[in-house]
Amino acid sequence: CNPNELIVKEELRGRHMPPTDEQIMQLAVSLLTEGQQQPINARRNENNEAVVVSGFTRTAAARLIRHGFTYDGQEYKDENFLIQFIIQDCNDEEAFRRNIVENSHRNQTSPIDDAHNQRKLRENYGMSDAEIARLFRYAPAKVANYKRLLMLSREEQVLVHEGKLGVSAALDLLDVEAEKRQEIVAQATTDSGKVNGAMIREQVRDTILNDDNKTETETDGFLPGQPEVEVETEPQKPEQKRVPTKTRSMREVKKALE
Repeated sequence: CNPNELIVKEELRGRHMPPTDEQIMQLAVSLLTEGQQQPINARRNENNEAVVVSGFTRTAAARLIRHGFTYDGQEYKDENFLIQFIIQDCNDEEAFRRNIVENSHRNQTSPIDDAHNQRKLRENYGMSDAEIARLFRYAPAKVANYKRLLMLSREEQVLVHEGKLGVSAALDLLDVEAEKRQEIVAQATTDSGKVNGAMIREQVRDTILNDDNKTETETDGFLPGQPEVEVETEPQKPEQKRVPTKTRSMREVKKALE
């Protein structure tokens, strides 16, 4: 079919960060030179239109071929380019799940993609973390960790998405305040653009220790901004003199009782 006739709903895309123009052009060249290896999955909506279920990047590449583009100094264009698709019977939720599963099996999503997809499943479709773990074939702890990735800044999420910052190091960053994380990441970034995870952990640890020492020094046992309060103590009772007692024999005790 004409790829421009396919309906694309971005909210059903299984990738939070869509492919780059470079990636779309590379796939378009592959479609032209090698042909389409796998059909696009679609479903019919209430208007009998074909809505993409999986194959968003292939659809974008096919549309680009019709429009025309230049890649690596060579021009490509085919105004009559057609793309194959098959129809599946599913609703929006099922379509989104299928797209997630396909991308996951093909390793086309990053931890950030997965984290945002899991949030959609929670917020839009009411899935529990346990159900999400089963869908992604994750351990429940991994779902919990990916949920924490959403607490990172946009810039930090991009680093994780691009594979420059590991998930473990990113989670370590969350142990310090947001305004300090940028400096820590900058110091741990290598010439290649990758972030050294070991340096992240070391700097986060040092930052926490320095903050703790600073707090103890400033407060000296009191909360910041609180005046020192004299604590009243009970008056001590005068120490009573102990009178030594004499041990009595059984005979003396018997006589006293009589």
